[in-house]
Amino acid sequence: MMSLTDNPNLPRITEFFAAARALFPHCLVQQPPINSTAIARFFGEIGQPIADARSRGVFLNPWSMVRVDRLEVINSAVLTQFWDPRRSGSRAAAFLNAFFRRIERGRDCHLPSKSELDMGYAITAEANPMAELSDRLDILIETKTQIVGIEIKIDAGEGVEQLARYRAALGRLAAISPGKQGWSLIYLTRTGADPGEVVPASWRDISVSARHIAPVKAAEREFSDWLILAFADHVSTFQTTS
Repeated sequence: MMSLTDNPNLPRITEFFAAARALFPHCLVQQPPINSTAIARFFGEIGQPIADARSRGVFLNPWSMVRVDRLEVINSAVLTQFWDPRRSGSRAAAFLNAFFRRIERGRDCHLPSKSELDMGYAITAEANPMAELSDRLDILIETKTQIVGIEIKIDAGEGVEQLARYRAALGRLAAISPGKQGWSLIYLTRTGADPGEVVPASWRDISVSARHIAPVKAAEREFSDWLILAFADHVSTFQTTS
């Protein structure tokens, strides 16, 4: 077995930290010396587990493989599937609830509660609330008492009076739908921009919410959990411009 002193990475690591210390003298004053030998050991030991994981396909991301890319319509459809209890079972409401709770924090809005989501809801992609082609929302969610529309943006900008038309359409739909007590329009963008009169959200909110519902232990994760986590990794790239 190769000794630590024979590790080919050790001289390079030692040289790197010696150079770094000279660049940041104020930050490194009174700091304990860096153990280059321990760091070399770490890099030497972690290589094989990473290689084993790669050989098992752990690093594959199906959403990158099928070229979902930054296409808004396709990403919207995938997100709808994850939030649809008919497709994703109990994970659907858990994921949607985590997203709602995250984006309503500190805001004067009242999105459907967990108990209301658990009572059942309908979700539709590419929905026309009032059957008008010009008012096609990316996602429409209806619970027993609320209507939530979600407009999704990745690289495109807002159309002329787009959000105003959607708000009007949701308001009309709520007014003619029995039992509905309110409606909300969520504006999901790269940065979580808030143009006013909407509930702003970012793709980071989607990514964080997806990771929040996944079991911590890998052995306890179901197939849908792996797909959701891969989607979280995929959409986290939307925070940068294309």
